[in-house]
Amino acid sequence: MHPRVLGGGQRANGAGGFEVKGGQVVDLDNMSGSFRPHPETLTGVEQAITRQGGKVSPSVKRTTLKPEDW
Repeated sequence: MHPRVLGGGQRANGAGGFEVKGGQVVDLDNMSGSFRPHPETLTGVEQAITRQGGKVSPSVKRTTLKPEDW
């Protein structure tokens, strides 16, 4: 589904995937397909998960594609 549909028409701040183990996020990435968020957006994604009551591992792994790799 397009990010603007899920976000009520607002601009997406991040996109990609994540893995949860033991009730907390242990892996984050910015590899979403057509939307290519900058790797720095993962910090905001972590903060958003935490604000919504989710848990992010202190040793979360970040797998990123950099703009020059697109």
